[in-house]
Amino acid sequence: MQINRRSFLTRGAMAGAGIATVSRHQLPASQVKEMAAIRPLTTVTVPPPSGDTTGATDTPALNAALASLSPREAIILTQPGYYINAPLSVPSGCGITAPVGYGVGSTPHIKAAAGFSGPAMIANAGFLKGLSYGEDGLEISNLFIDGSNGGPPGPFVSTHGHGIVLSASHCHVHHNFVYNVSGSGIVAADFNSKGKPITHVGSTEENYIYDNKIENPGQFCIWVPKTGGSIGMTDGVIARNILMDPSFNAYYRGGFGNPRISPTTNLPFEAVRVDDGGGWWVEDNHAYYCPGGAYAFASMFGTHILNNTCDMFGSFPWSVVGGKLTPAVIIGLAMHGIKCSYNSGAGFQGYQHPNGVIGNLMNAFEGLNNAGPTAMGSGTPNAGCRIHYYDAIVDTIAVPPGATGEAAVVFMGNLANQNSSGGQSAASCTTQSGSSTVTAPGGAFATIQRGMSVVGAGIPAGTYVGTVSSGSSDSLILVAGDLVTLVNATASGTATLSFPGPYSLAESWSSSTPGSALNVQHVANHALGTIIDAPTVLTSGGASITLIAEVAGVGISGGPPSPGQVLVAESATGAAWSGARGVVKQLLSPTPGTGGVLGTPVAVTLPAGIAGVDLLAFQWVPNGAAGETLTLTITATYDNGASQSVSPTAVGSAATQSGAGDQIVGLALNGHFVTGLTVACASSAPTTTAAPAVTVVCLPIP
Repeated sequence: MQINRRSFLTRGAMAGAGIATVSRHQLPASQVKEMAAIRPLTTVTVPPPSGDTTGATDTPALNAALASLSPREAIILTQPGYYINAPLSVPSGCGITAPVGYGVGSTPHIKAAAGFSGPAMIANAGFLKGLSYGEDGLEISNLFIDGSNGGPPGPFVSTHGHGIVLSASHCHVHHNFVYNVSGSGIVAADFNSKGKPITHVGSTEENYIYDNKIENPGQFCIWVPKTGGSIGMTDGVIARNILMDPSFNAYYRGGFGNPRISPTTNLPFEAVRVDDGGGWWVEDNHAYYCPGGAYAFASMFGTHILNNTCDMFGSFPWSVVGGKLTPAVIIGLAMHGIKCSYNSGAGFQGYQHPNGVIGNLMNAFEGLNNAGPTAMGSGTPNAGCRIHYYDAIVDTIAVPPGATGEAAVVFMGNLANQNSSGGQSAASCTTQSGSSTVTAPGGAFATIQRGMSVVGAGIPAGTYVGTVSSGSSDSLILVAGDLVTLVNATASGTATLSFPGPYSLAESWSSSTPGSALNVQHVANHALGTIIDAPTVLTSGGASITLIAEVAGVGISGGPPSPGQVLVAESATGAAWSGARGVVKQLLSPTPGTGGVLGTPVAVTLPAGIAGVDLLAFQWVPNGAAGETLTLTITATYDNGASQSVSPTAVGSAATQSGAGDQIVGLALNGHFVTGLTVACASSAPTTTAAPAVTVVCLPIP
C-alpha cells in the first residue's frame, strides 16, 4: 500500500494522538533566502557543439572558455550535443549553465565520449589541480549531463568518474539532470582529485544541492564523504531532489544483471549518503528504486532529516560475502530506509547540537516485488533478510573518563510502510522426492517470486524459489541461496507450502560506545502492516539510549520509561508505557559430549511475562583442538508443542561462526513462535577440552 507523506502528516494522524499536526518543516530563513535569490552570474555564450563525438574538439574548447571567465561569470550552453573526453574545469567563483530547464529524453547538453577518463565530468578547478583548500561560489545549473553508461543492451561507454564534484564552499548545484554516470551523481567532496584531504578550515562548507534529478548512477545519487585528515564537508542543504536507481539499478530492473555492490558495505549504494552529517539539512528528497538502503548519515550533530521519502528500498536484498552473492542475513547488513549514526563524544557537544528526524516516509517490498526485472523475477526479500525502516546507532567515539558524552534527536512523525507484505502460502503443492520442481493448480503461485524462502513438508532447510512458471498449472524450481544451485525435495506428497517474508523493524536503536548517551524525543511514529512497530533498543558496554515522550495534552502514566518501551495510547488524552521490547542477547557455554554424542543441553533464559521470542541470530566460537569437529545443535520448541533443530559444524579453533540465513529459516515454523531454546554440542573426538561459546540473539513477543 502506498501512503502519501503529506496526506499522512496533515490528515490528523498525529492530531488524533493529541499532537499538533505538521504540514511541512522549513529551512532556516537565511538558507531559504540564499537558495531563492542566488547572486546572478553574467553569462558568456560559447560556440555551438562541433559534432565531433570523440570529445577531442569540444573538451578543449569548453575548458578554454571556462578558463577565460572572470569571477561571477558563467558559460551558457545554448545548444545541446557537446561531447567530452576529460573533465570540465570550472574556476572558483564561476559557473556553467544552460537556458532554464532541462528536457528528460532530449539530447544531453554534455555527454561523455567513448573512453572518457577523469574523476568527474564537471568539477571545480582546485579539485582537479589537487589543491589542499576548497574554492568558493561556483554554480552549476540547468544541465542535462549524460555519463553514457546507457547499456545494456547498449555498451558501457564511460567507465570513469562522477557526474559533478565540488570541493568548495557556498556553491549552488541545481536544476540539473545527471544520468548514467559511472560514479556518484553529485559529490560534495572534502578531498581533491589525488585523494588527499582538504585541510583548510572553512573552505568546504555551506553548499546547496537542490531541485536536481539524478538517475541510474553507478554509485550514490548524492554523496558527502568524510575523508581522514580533512576538515570535513558540513553545514549544507540537500533539498527537493529526485533520486532514482542508485548502483546502476535500472539495468537490474531491465533484466540485465545485478546492481553494483559497494566494497565498503557489501550492499548496493544508497540514494543519499552523508558521511559527515554535521549541520546538514536534508529535506523533501524523493528516492525511488533503491536496491539496498535509501538514506545513510554518519557523524551527526545538528543534522536535520525532514520530510524525505523512499518509494521502494531493499528491492535487491542480497549482499556479496566471500565473493559470492548471498542473502543479506548478517544483522549488520540489514537493508535500511534511513540509517543514522549519532556523535556522542564529549568533544562533539552533541547535546548542544540536537538532531531532527521528522516526517519521513519509508516504503519497502517485503513480499511481491515489482521493482525488479519482470523477465527473470525479482530478488525478493525472504526470511533470511532483515529490513530496518529506521536504523540508529551511536558512533564508536570513546568518552573520556569523568566526562559525559551525550547526543540528542527529535524523532517524530516518521512512517514505515510495506509496499507489499511477506508471509504468503500456497495450497495443494505437489513435491516429488529427488526432484527440484514443485507443481500446483493454476494461479497458486501468482504472488510467489524468485528469491523467496520456501518452507514445508519435503523441503530442505535453506531452500529458496528459483524460476516460477504459470499456466493451466503452476510450477516453481527449488534452489539454494545462490539462486542457481538446484535443491531436490526429500519426500513426495501434496501439502501447503509457506513463503515466509523478512524480519522487519520500524525502528532499531543500538549503541556499544562506552559511556555514551543518546536521548530520543520520541513522538507519534507509526508502522503499518506487519512491521514490528515498537522500537527495538540494544545497548552494551555502559552505553544508554533513552526514549522520551513529550506530548502536549496527553497524560502519561507509569513513570519514566525503560529503554525499549513504547508509548501506547489508552484514550484520546491518556497513554502508558508498554512492556520492554529490547533484544535478548545471551552467552552460553554448553559442555560438549564426546564421540559424536551431544552433551547436556543448556537453555536460553527467556524474560518472564512474554508469549515467546523470535530468533534473530546466533554466533558461536568452537574453541576446539586442531582437526576436531564440533557440532552445535540449537533446538527450538513452539507454542503448539512442536520442535525442530539445526546443527551447524566447525573444525578446530575456527573463528566466530555466524548463523546463516538458511539455519535461521530452519528454526522458523510458520504461524508459530518460539517458547523455548536450548543449545548442545558434540565433539568428534573420544575426549575433548573444547569450550564452545554460543551467543543467541532473539526478540521477545509480548
